[in-house]
Amino acid sequence: MTALVIAGTGTGVGKTVVTACLTNFFLKKNQSVCVYKPVQTGTPKGLPPEDIDTIQHWLFADSPPDSQFSGQCTYCLEAPAAPWVADCFRGTQPLPEVPGTIDPNQLVAVFQDLERRYDCVLVETAGGLRVPITQTWDTIALIQALGVPVILVTSPILGSINHTLLSYEAMVRADICVQGLVVSNYCRNEESLAVDTFPAVIQALLPKSVTIEILPLLPLGPACFQTAVFQDLVAGKFTPLF
Repeated sequence: MTALVIAGTGTGVGKTVVTACLTNFFLKKNQSVCVYKPVQTGTPKGLPPEDIDTIQHWLFADSPPDSQFSGQCTYCLEAPAAPWVADCFRGTQPLPEVPGTIDPNQLVAVFQDLERRYDCVLVETAGGLRVPITQTWDTIALIQALGVPVILVTSPILGSINHTLLSYEAMVRADICVQGLVVSNYCRNEESLAVDTFPAVIQALLPKSVTIEILPLLPLGPACFQTAVFQDLVAGKFTPLF
């Protein structure tokens, strides 16, 4: 079976896009796939976890969901903030009388159960690598506990060189296997030297052993994910990672 963590250099860099692409990639290989979101924040009460719901909409809005696909989320919190903050803060301070609901052991146990039941488990994290899940447990600690390789997602915007290198170095220090780096939503912009040169610059600064793939800016939606052009694009981009 295949298990991967899709982690990001920060919020809004394209983790859900890459997770959707990988889901599509493995479904096309006739594998059962579970997208696991350990903690989802920013989802109003009563609604499904936003990222899993978005992936399902992108892939299956125009057709019945693939029977080989499943999505699961252990903790779904309303506030659009880091998991620990969404779980324990009211106003500007944590409430000591309100114990956090997030149990790291439960996150690991759910993941291990999914590993036994699916050919492929894709774990999409929240925010960046040092985002606190509890006061003493961050995304780095989660990835270490799961013990599976990481696809690191970054964006080509100004400032991303620093974010990408710091994220990569943090994982290396934590003995986490970086399966590859995906530059998501890349669109050449002749007015921005930073954007245009980002793939070449980051390739030059990271070790040659790190596989880097460039995912272009996509017109997201069911039509995009079902086209033959998109299938070829994704197969070409992600096959070198495995």
